[in-house]
This record gives sequence, structure tokens and C-alpha cells, in this order.
Amino acid sequence: MSDLQPSRRDPQLAELFSKRGAVKAVAEGLGISTAAVSRWPIVPAKRRADVARILGVDAEQVPVRQRRNA
Repeated sequence: MSDLQPSRRDPQLAELFSKRGAVKAVAEGLGISTAAVSRWPIVPAKRRADVARILGVDAEQVPVRQRRNA
């Protein structure tokens, strides 16, 4: 299970990751650890298209972290 408290994760992402094997599938598809994926409160913008493809959903269904202007 995730170390991240459910209240910190975006509700839409929590729903996507609630499906059995979703976190593992995303981690394997991206070549990163399941622990790293489990800690995401929201998907990094550069990973959106890949996460959507791996989970079989439209990219608009994957919440992303917006880049901050420095």
C-alpha cells in the first residue's frame, strides 16, 4: 500500500490508482519503482501521456502537477 496519506493525493488520481495493479503497471511502464509512483500526490506533467496510455484512459482523466513559473 502507499505511504502517502489518502487525503494528500488528488482524488482523481486516487480513483485511477485504486484499481488493482494500477500502481505496479505505471511503475513498470515508466521504468521506476512502485514506491516512487505511490508517493505521487499528482502526476508530473511530463508523465501524463504515458500514464494515460498505461492505464488505458484519456489524458484528460490524469490529473497533473502544473509547472510553476519562477
